[in-house]
Amino acid sequence: MKISSLNRGEIHIELSDEGLVQFVLSDSLADFELIQVFSYWAPNSATSRFGRELSISPAEFEARASWLREVWANNGHTITFDPAVTLALKEVREGVASFQSMLSQRPSRHEGESLAVEEISRELTPEQVENVLCLLDMPNGANFSVPGAGKTFTTLALWSKLRERGVVDVALVVCPRSAFDSWDTELKESIDRHVASAVYSGGYVHPSTELLVVNYEQLENSEKLQLLKKWLELRSGHLIVDEAHRVKAGARSVRWRALRQLAAVSCRVDILTGTPMPNGPKDLKSLFHLTWPKLSNRFLTEDVLLTMSRKTSFVRTTKDELNLPDVTYRVVTESPSPLQAQISSALKDRYLGVFGLSILESQSLARKGKAVMTLLAAATNPSLLIAKDFNSIEFGFNWPPLEVTEDKALMGLIRDYLKHEIPWKFRFVAREADRLQAEGKKLLVWTSFVGNIAALSKVLTKFNPAVVHGAVDQQTREAELTRFRTDPKCSVLITNPQTLGEGISLHMDCHDAIYIDRTYNAGMYLQSVDRIHRLGLSADTITNITLLQTSGTIDERVASRLEIKIRNLSRFLQDKSLVESSIPSSEEIPAQEIFGLDNEDLEDIFQSWQA
Repeated sequence: MKISSLNRGEIHIELSDEGLVQFVLSDSLADFELIQVFSYWAPNSATSRFGRELSISPAEFEARASWLREVWANNGHTITFDPAVTLALKEVREGVASFQSMLSQRPSRHEGESLAVEEISRELTPEQVENVLCLLDMPNGANFSVPGAGKTFTTLALWSKLRERGVVDVALVVCPRSAFDSWDTELKESIDRHVASAVYSGGYVHPSTELLVVNYEQLENSEKLQLLKKWLELRSGHLIVDEAHRVKAGARSVRWRALRQLAAVSCRVDILTGTPMPNGPKDLKSLFHLTWPKLSNRFLTEDVLLTMSRKTSFVRTTKDELNLPDVTYRVVTESPSPLQAQISSALKDRYLGVFGLSILESQSLARKGKAVMTLLAAATNPSLLIAKDFNSIEFGFNWPPLEVTEDKALMGLIRDYLKHEIPWKFRFVAREADRLQAEGKKLLVWTSFVGNIAALSKVLTKFNPAVVHGAVDQQTREAELTRFRTDPKCSVLITNPQTLGEGISLHMDCHDAIYIDRTYNAGMYLQSVDRIHRLGLSADTITNITLLQTSGTIDERVASRLEIKIRNLSRFLQDKSLVESSIPSSEEIPAQEIFGLDNEDLEDIFQSWQA
């Protein structure tokens, strides 16, 4: 309908080609009336166009539609609806009813049942059988099982069963590049026939392809996205989103918006992640909007999210259910050297004002995130602050920090550190690598900074270390991992959680890991721990995790906030073992997405400085 055809004060509601509820406003509306409309509808997910049109999801429209009657119509204005909108709203109400019905299901309804899947060549564990049966109850599914519980195998069994029932045909797996090998291996080992699979690189997809794997980055290309949509739409597609926590940012993420488009043309959507809410309940909304697109933000409240039960709207196999041997944690804390303490104190003085600013005044996370990165680097290796070798790949920030280079006294301190000291954490790792090598064991070393990886590789030269980070190409990455697994002379692997924290298994090769540093990203930390603690370990295997902290630095604030986030995740997932296996006991005493920062983290830093 053309705007000029509307009567004075009229709003026409129609459905766009993208399935959004679209408002078309009369061109005779006064400015104050436009402000009235946009102030209510636009602040959340609505978008404006020419000042006369805005669009919103059917779910959000349904949740807020009473305004049209209570405010707009009661003021004498007219509202007209396209019939397609009425149908869309009916689907929303049905979706809400379906979700509520799932929440009321008895979690133990499939306990002890058996399941036959014709194509599956391996035996499913009882927990995997129960998860598949629960997922079959859902129109779309969410598998939040711990890493190592066999989410890939479980999902392939689910896909096979859905194919048996004629619900879906082909599958599109969206996952990180690091998970490609896992999907290929599981496919070959799990299904008792040849499945035509391919890794998507753009363009033509062979008609025989049954399972197509694509990495998240390719979804940002609009041409590739349209081709994938067409492929799913024409072949009764099953969309599988692996490591789904990568799109927890929701509508702010290009990749999440792309997944929403793929989900809209799929017959079934399943999301997989062991850490669905690494920072808090708000992370869950974005994930459930992929599997339950008819639910509004107003319906998916924190109270609703936190009262969900396992095996209703999601499934999860816990570590207790896997009967994994316990992890032994220890925290090693040392005081900074006098020079390192001076540097940390000078940095606190430089950044105190930044952390005292409001979000709007400091233009939010970018400025504060850079400050946090600098503080984390200084807590381990202050010489990183004036290193330029990895400027292009160290979190995307300009490096070294301007706040450091502008302070001549601080620069002098750092130069002195570079000349005279080796970080105590580096010396500790070298001693541990020596001890473990003598025992015929291998060591996995985690650090968030590429500069630290490079420095450690020099300190640990005698151990012939394998080195993997984001700038290492795929072929070299695979060669380094193979060398670590098979070469007895290579006894150390140095890497970062943002590169190898997902999609690979090292538990058959290594049982000792040291964290040089951690960020505020609880999900990334938990995922990385599970590279060496997962299904397949013998009952007598001892997994050792060592966390290094420099006292009086941001290391301590990170540890405190990670504990809170892990406890919150544990409560939602009804998984007590998550806390017990991821947080050291009191007696023993993770670009912005990588850091996992939220406002509470930043406030915690600021308050600690005020104490």
